[in-house]
Amino acid sequence: MQQRVPQFNEERLEDSYFQLELKRTTDQFMEYKGRRRTNDYNYIIRRFTTHEINNERFLMLRKIKLYNLLPVLDLYLPENSLVGPDYQEYSLQNNLEHMNSDEKIYVASLVAITLQELCKRQLPFLITPEKVIIIGSHVCLQQIDFEFNRVITPDESFFSFIELVSNMGLECQGSDFQEIIDYLLELQDVNIGLTEDLPYVEFLQKIFSFTNDLSIVDEKANSFVYVFDTPDFLKTIPGISNRTVMKSAKLDIADNRDYLILCSQRELEIMENFRKYEPFAYYFAYFRIQDQLYLFMEMYPTDLQKAFESSEIYDRNIKDLCCQLAFAIRQLHRHRILHRDLKPSNLFLSHEDLDRAQLKIADFDHSTTLDDTPEFCNQILTGLTSSTNYEPPETGQSNYTFTSDIWQIGMIFYQIANQGVYPVEHSSLLWTDEMYRDECTFEKIQQTLADKNIEDNFMRLIADCLSFNPQDRPNADTLILRLEQCFEDFGFENEDTLQSTHQLNLIESFGQLLQRSQPLRLTRSGKI
Repeated sequence: MQQRVPQFNEERLEDSYFQLELKRTTDQFMEYKGRRRTNDYNYIIRRFTTHEINNERFLMLRKIKLYNLLPVLDLYLPENSLVGPDYQEYSLQNNLEHMNSDEKIYVASLVAITLQELCKRQLPFLITPEKVIIIGSHVCLQQIDFEFNRVITPDESFFSFIELVSNMGLECQGSDFQEIIDYLLELQDVNIGLTEDLPYVEFLQKIFSFTNDLSIVDEKANSFVYVFDTPDFLKTIPGISNRTVMKSAKLDIADNRDYLILCSQRELEIMENFRKYEPFAYYFAYFRIQDQLYLFMEMYPTDLQKAFESSEIYDRNIKDLCCQLAFAIRQLHRHRILHRDLKPSNLFLSHEDLDRAQLKIADFDHSTTLDDTPEFCNQILTGLTSSTNYEPPETGQSNYTFTSDIWQIGMIFYQIANQGVYPVEHSSLLWTDEMYRDECTFEKIQQTLADKNIEDNFMRLIADCLSFNPQDRPNADTLILRLEQCFEDFGFENEDTLQSTHQLNLIESFGQLLQRSQPLRLTRSGKI
């Protein structure tokens, strides 16, 4: 999979931050407190003296979208420095004496859950009271507090937690994180047994305080999918929608539990390669309790299939939708990701008005990655696509390639050009080789679209995408070039500009979050 290089700030640190005051010096870094010139919030700047911040462990950490892992907001490679908000007043160390027993158990359980997850992600963390940040009901760790200069073992992480719990005046029963988490959750009357409902729902409600929550899938679905008002804490993602979707697999009632866990983990790892400004449905955070993974994504008002059923497709929409889809699949393939289940219902739209809508590829639980391997992968290892109307001819064979996605793109192009009507009539649920060869020729496409205002060069592109032989289909880059020849005014926003704007908004949003929140000790003392 394509590795993302951290976005380092190209200007000097002193150009953005001022009033730098040295607060402490350790054997690893010098820590300053300062202000950013564009706002009134306090920041911590750490200049590392013993190791480079631009290393593999740092890159791994930056990719993780664990919801309560507070990000580094600015990175300066020449100064070997990281910048984050000043959370000192929100630390467990500064608030422990104001906490009652129930609050301590709640905080300890969330710390254990977070440390367990970081061990699963091969990034164990050494915990201390000053590294636990409590913002409202959210118990967090900071990226800036990680040990970048050496590898921490899971045992070291576990024993640091045991010491933390002892300092909190608590006793924990269990020899590992899994046993201790179960013990702490039971103390809070959280059901840890099998259930047909959303697992750990009582605990999730404590954390996120769901409001206006609603299930949006059928009971027979393989996943729980809920939509609720986006909590303030999650609004630190710039431009996030007011409603959030949470998706979690139904592990407890599934016969294929291990496979669902594998699919969920694969979807998570794929999701973590995407950014807000890219043309994919944005999974902006996740949380996991034991094996139960919860993915959080933006709520989109509609999808392309619903638009086909409710909207008229004009000529201008054909160009716009096809160009957006082509750009999205090129971005996906540059990430070395093969989607495998492209269909109109998996293409979300940001607006119900097609003239204003941005298209986002969604639903990656059938997807797989083609890392440093040949241009194909083994289908048997990853399951089959769920969409018979959009299955390429090679479905069921042992090897398939990025061009399998191109076949599905071609069929969606064909349907868009046909005013949203699925263009192939057949009585069988499954395609036959004869049908593939007969229904997808240039001549057949011309016949189907004869009463539509479609140029021959675009119909020929559709036919090439639907070639029976995968090697005859264009790749994503060629698809873009061919569309440029089919349509005028073909272009997209510059990705660097979108990324820069996103980062500046992220810095501002975390400052606003702290402005809305208060440390526990101030709340209890009556000073606010």
